[in-house]
This record gives sequence, structure tokens and C-alpha cells, in this order.
Amino acid sequence: MKIIINTENIRTDFKTFFEKRLRHYLSDKFKHTPFIVVQDKDGNAVVQVIDNINELIGMFGNKPDTKVIQQWPGEWRSDFFTFTIEELQTAIKNETSLKEKV
Repeated sequence: MKIIINTENIRTDFKTFFEKRLRHYLSDKFKHTPFIVVQDKDGNAVVQVIDNINELIGMFGNKPDTKVIQQWPGEWRSDFFTFTIEELQTAIKNETSLKEKV
């Protein structure tokens, strides 16, 4: 089974998303907007809702092409974004290296 995420109404410009939200994800308190992962398991589409970034990386860190959907709770509207585990891991590394330079 091939899983296709229709991104017609989902934003893929995740750079701004990571810049604004990544610090919240890395906080232990961040649990109010879960990550969504859709996987093929034995020919069935299985939707997983994951509460925090550590659990997400723990489950899918070795599967860099895994697509993730996340909501950005905006002030006037909420947008959904999609990105891969690899893109998320790169953003985390960049955020960590920025903290180390400060």
C-alpha cells in the first residue's frame, strides 16, 4: 500500500514553522498539539497520534522518510504542516548548535 498525503491544504514551508515552534516542541510541557504519522501496516493505513517530540524521534528516528503532520495553532487560524523525520532531525540539530553558540 502506498500512502499519499494530499498536501493541497497542508503547508509544506516548514522552515518558518520550525523557527517559530521548535523550541516549544523541545519543551517537556509541549503536549497540546500532537504529531500525526500515517503508516502502512500489513496493507492498512494506521494513523498514530504522538504526544511529544522525544516519543516521535524514538519511534521513527531510524526512518528518515517518515512523513509527519503537525498543526500550528495560530492566532487567527490554525494551519497544518507536513515534513519528514529527517527534516525535523536537521532542524533539531540546528537549534541545538544555535543554543551552544550563545
